[in-house]
Amino acid sequence: MPKRKRKSIGQIRTKAKKMKLLRANETNAQRQQRLQAMKDRDKTSRADESEDQRDLRLQKMQEKASTWRVTESVDQREHRLQKMRKQASTLRTIEYVNQREHRLQKVREQVSTSRATESEDQRVRRLQIMREKTSTSRITESVDKREHRLQKIREQASTLRTT
Repeated sequence: MPKRKRKSIGQIRTKAKKMKLLRANETNAQRQQRLQAMKDRDKTSRADESEDQRDLRLQKMQEKASTWRVTESVDQREHRLQKMRKQASTLRTIEYVNQREHRLQKVREQVSTSRATESEDQRVRRLQIMREKTSTSRITESVDKREHRLQKIREQASTLRTT
């Protein structure tokens, strides 16, 4: 290969490399703007999709997520869950009362369904985890919180005795 051509090959920048450099140097505001533009493009392209196309797209996304979760490390998993918890708590601060009730009702239904179908081993494991969490939280709770918790238990016991 001629000398001149060899030099020019190294100078070719692919689109992916350009995007990587741009993203590395962008500010937080630019990043938010770019992500919002992507979301808007997705919304317009999804507006005319059929129910089957939507189901197929969501199924593919779920499969991708599940395969990615299999290979993720413990730290990555914890980071992902922490991020999801933060997003959920942010959304809960602005939700209406009826939305909250609907969400809680859905959670109750899911829990009752999963408990109805769980095996004995799963039940034992779930209860063991709950006991560990409870004991850990009781170790770290303050005296005031402990007194408040015990007072609530006493009140519940007294109402049960009267009925």
